[in-house]
Amino acid sequence: MRTIRRVLVALLVIAVSFTASAQKVTTSVGASFITPVHNLESTTFGVGVDVTSAYGIAKDLGVTLSSGYNWLYQEGSGNVQVLPVKAGLKYYANPKFYLAGAAGVSFFTQNGGNLFTYSGALGYQANKKVDVSARWEGWNKESNGNGMIGVRIGYSL
Repeated sequence: MRTIRRVLVALLVIAVSFTASAQKVTTSVGASFITPVHNLESTTFGVGVDVTSAYGIAKDLGVTLSSGYNWLYQEGSGNVQVLPVKAGLKYYANPKFYLAGAAGVSFFTQNGGNLFTYSGALGYQANKKVDVSARWEGWNKESNGNGMIGVRIGYSL
């Protein structure tokens, strides 16, 4: 657990440093409310936190880097704890609405395993500091897939 905290703190420090030194970089911290789907029937709900940085490469397009911690409640056999690390793109269809996609790896704390991860989101930029998004995230190993859907509320630093 200490390792996960250290990784998240390090990512937050790096993200804040980039934001302070570059005008094109934005960083947000967020909280997610999660519902597991597909092959996660024994889990009922989850919560997560994350840090996301986006580097603007065009007026309406940015490259993203994100990491976080997701906790999924699982009856009987312990909880599922996931540390995703992803890179992707964020496209603003207009100043208020955006689409985002990312891929990377998720580290599972219980068994030390990791899986290929991919996600997509539709978001609304409420103002310069607050955004709300709906996202789907999946994990794959060979032909077995798991996933979750969630709502994220973010605050830009």
